[in-house]
Formats: sequence, structure tokens, C-alpha cells
Amino acid sequence: MAGLLHPQLRPFEINPQTGEPYLRLAPPLSNIIITPPRLSDVPSKVEAFNDPRVYRWVSSPPWPYLPEHAVQWLTVIIEEANAVWNELVKASVEEPDAAPKIVSTCPVRVIREQKEDGSDVPLGDCGFIRCNFDEILDVEEKRKQSEENEARPVGDPNIIWQIGGTYPSVMTGDQS
Repeated sequence: MAGLLHPQLRPFEINPQTGEPYLRLAPPLSNIIITPPRLSDVPSKVEAFNDPRVYRWVSSPPWPYLPEHAVQWLTVIIEEANAVWNELVKASVEEPDAAPKIVSTCPVRVIREQKEDGSDVPLGDCGFIRCNFDEILDVEEKRKQSEENEARPVGDPNIIWQIGGTYPSVMTGDQS
């Protein structure tokens, strides 16, 4: 894609096989890339979230984790990733002289090992999201902190972030 030299799109590269943006780690880990999520990630998500070494450390995905759970979650985060990438591409075309745009999230989050033939294998997921304060046990205080954090505009330096992702209550049945 022409325009990857534009500040809005740096330091992303475009995978010639998938057409997706990605970030490559520096040597000696240059075989590790971070890409948008894909629906083809369903089997690896199901395997990971049913592994006791993983599920004991996560709080929001349902257990047992079924393929339909992975499809629901991936659909949500794929839409988010596509929207942010499209926002950056649009800014690079419509505002070519503008400073780099601050966006609400990162369009890439799935860590993959890229093989010599160009194929890749999912290794994990590293989403950066606004903190939902799961560690706060008081429901009202948790809600207050979450609402304040969500109300902060994109780019506010006071936004509190967390690594991971939270399943919407519609997917988990949790209405708290």
C-alpha cells in the first residue's frame, strides 16, 4: 500500500499474502509479528482458553471455552481493529500534512510467529484496552472508576490502561 511512509501508518508494514497491517519485532525476534485478529484464530483461541495454564489467570471468558465464544469475541475485536486501521488510512489520505492521529486502540494485537514461507502461527493476544478495574470488589466503586475512565477523551494522558480484553456481559452472562 502506498502511503505506509505517511506518519499515520508508520511503523506498520503490510503483509503481501493477507493484506493486513502488522508490526515486526526487532532482531533477533524479527520472525515475531503482531497482526489484527482473524476468524481463523478460532482453534488457537479455543485451545488456549481451555488450557489450565491459561484459564486460571483470566476472569472474563466463559469456561469451557467453545468455538462459538471465540467467534463472538473475534468478531468484536476484528471490527474494532478494522475501524481503527480505516481511521488511520483515511487520515493519511484526507489529512496528509497532519500530525500523527491519536486513536482509541491499536489495530494489531495478535502475536504470531512468521515462518520462512510467509505463513504464521498464533502465539498469543496482547490487547491494550481501557482498564475495567476488575480488581475492585465494590460494585459501585468499580462502576464509578470504569465510567470515569471511559468518559476520558481519546488521547487523555489520565486514561488508565490494561493488557488483555474483557468479554462483554452479553457473552458471559455477567450483569454486574
